[in-house]
Amino acid sequence: GMFSGLDKIVKKNKDKTTDTEEEVAKSLLELEMKEEDAEVKALLKSFVICEASIIPVKATGSKALLIKVPYKTLVVLRKVHDQIVSYLSKKFGFPVGIVAQRNIISKLAPVGLKQKRPRSRTLTAVHDALLQDLLYPHEMVGKRIRMKVDGSRTIKIHLPESIKESTEENLEAWSALYKKMTNKTIVFEYVRDQHQKKRKNQFSLMFQSRTMDNFVTKNIEFTFTEMST
Repeated sequence: GMFSGLDKIVKKNKDKTTDTEEEVAKSLLELEMKEEDAEVKALLKSFVICEASIIPVKATGSKALLIKVPYKTLVVLRKVHDQIVSYLSKKFGFPVGIVAQRNIISKLAPVGLKQKRPRSRTLTAVHDALLQDLLYPHEMVGKRIRMKVDGSRTIKIHLPESIKESTEENLEAWSALYKKMTNKTIVFEYVRDQHQKKRKNQFSLMFQSRTMDNFVTKNIEFTFTEMST
């Protein structure tokens, strides 16, 4: 009904909604009602979720709220992400992570002969996208994978030092939510922005010089052909 906010929850095959989901829906409805800017209000109105659950964050002894939204809602989410996250985290009293519902297509899934499994649907691509959703609007600037002797791996995610103040209190929650979704362990590390920029530039220079080489070679070939006629 209008006041319970149940139309904010979209479930496949008529699954029952949980208390947490109803609580989230109610809060989203309040946020929408309070909003005075017509454009933002319209965006909030079209924002829906498909799942919400509370996840324990062992490292801090606290909790985090994990919300999944239909993939097509992502566009709306990006525009009102800050309002939603800050309202819900105040309401619930702990960090909030919002990700899009994404389907992994297994390597073993039968795919038509002509059809290739889309890159965006591989396990790695989906896991990377989930992490991007969690970190939004921030972006990681690097990623290292460390193998331990026992075969387990830790993924180290580099974040720019410039966002340290605004993100530090979310790190343990992000790790816990990511682990819950992917069963992968990630740790975060802040890196000096300069050092990252330099590396990026080095890479683009390398890339440029390689394309220049190709370009030059092609040019020379082209010139010879012209001259020989």
